[in-house]
Amino acid sequence: MLIAVIAVQSYASAQQHIQAALSQADGIELRLDYLSDLDMSAIAMLCAKCSLPIIMTLRSKAQGGFYPNDELQRYQDLLSLCALQPDYLDLEYDTPSHIVQRIHDTYPEIKLMCSYHDFQKTPLDLAELLHTMQGPCFYAYKIATYAQTTLDALRMLVFVKNTAIHQKISGLCMGDEGVCTRIVGHIFGGMMTYACLEAGQEIASGQLTLTQLLTTYRYRTLNAVTQIYALLGDPIDLSVGHILHNQAMGYLQKNAIYIKLRLSQDQFCSAWVLCEALRISGMSVTMPLKETVGLVLNRITGDALHIGAVNTVIRDKQHYIGMNTDGIGAMQALMSHTDITHKTIVVLGAGGAARAIVYAAKQLQAHVIILNRTLENAQRMAEEFGAEAYALSQLEAIRARYDIIINTLPNSVFLEADAHSFFHENVLRPHSIAMDIIYQPLYTAFLQRAKQAHCHCIFGYEMYTYQALCQLDQWFSLDASQKAFLKEHMLRYFVE
Repeated sequence: MLIAVIAVQSYASAQQHIQAALSQADGIELRLDYLSDLDMSAIAMLCAKCSLPIIMTLRSKAQGGFYPNDELQRYQDLLSLCALQPDYLDLEYDTPSHIVQRIHDTYPEIKLMCSYHDFQKTPLDLAELLHTMQGPCFYAYKIATYAQTTLDALRMLVFVKNTAIHQKISGLCMGDEGVCTRIVGHIFGGMMTYACLEAGQEIASGQLTLTQLLTTYRYRTLNAVTQIYALLGDPIDLSVGHILHNQAMGYLQKNAIYIKLRLSQDQFCSAWVLCEALRISGMSVTMPLKETVGLVLNRITGDALHIGAVNTVIRDKQHYIGMNTDGIGAMQALMSHTDITHKTIVVLGAGGAARAIVYAAKQLQAHVIILNRTLENAQRMAEEFGAEAYALSQLEAIRARYDIIINTLPNSVFLEADAHSFFHENVLRPHSIAMDIIYQPLYTAFLQRAKQAHCHCIFGYEMYTYQALCQLDQWFSLDASQKAFLKEHMLRYFVE
């Protein structure tokens, strides 16, 4: 059930919010603890205006609520609210058993939900926590905890998956790292997902809006057999993959969803075990995990094996297969502007993306020159792939030799105090082709200087589009018309 959470601060505004939610949600939670004074007749009128199931919540301060009076008065108010016959009543896990029993005996038709909130952490043993919450009067259970890392969110999803088989459970994590639990918890049997009406009305950190869930994540299409695809890495904040991949999956009419999972290198191995338990169907991999992910895969395809980096993973039955679409994506972006055969290409940087680009360029018979701040790294890569290597400070010295220059270094490198020493107004060859693999901002510091030098600029979003299409093709085997439509759609997204 998709529940619209309404913080009732005035009866007039609450009525407006209920009307706005009726066409989008499956149920309404009235957070009545936001009121300074409970007017039972006014609340009854709110209920009469709502055609959806209603959850009434009078959250205690101890569990993150705002109820202004003492607990004895709160229990009396809960009993008064029950007389209004809500469909559900949310009761905190520490509600005295005699209060729970009295409510259940007096109003047996109300479904009682036992809830637990932890705003600091996610307990290690969620199953044991649920065991301590059990009671004969409860219809369902809700556990909401704070995800300090994505590992907490993945643990919550595994817990929901294992528990929902025999128990009505809503398990979600608060915080930015817990957003994924709000999106895909339903797939694993989670009973309820809570959302706000509009941005700015969140009552818990990480809470999404109804529109985000229904539009960006196509919540109505999710079910027990929906395939989950995910972006793994850090940073991921600027990635638009959750927008474009989900739009593509919708266009392709695939029962699939794409989410983002922030993971550091230290967290990866633990996260991988959890991702396997959740049967994640495919992954996009970004830094710093492109080299690490290969250690846990069952097989790595030729290009990724030569490159030594994986940016795409697909699950084939019980096996995970790694491949790399960065290099071919960059080359396809270039080839949409120029022929690169026998051209000289300068690559700035010697990381995972640079390796993919150098390898792909050499496969297409280009001559490659690698420049890097740490010369030794550039030299090792050059020796491996049959290229030249220089220190980044030599960029001006070789500017007459190249046709194309591709930047794979972070934008921050060109903003550092000493950047002028290697990247000044005379460093780029005028009228050459300059490409950046970073797509936000549109004009990176590198491309700003390239524009000033009258270079032909290729934006990072073009490489992103082509490599994303390659990923989608690996996951779903696209035909020519699908590729053409999605390419046009993605490119248009970035320029509109």
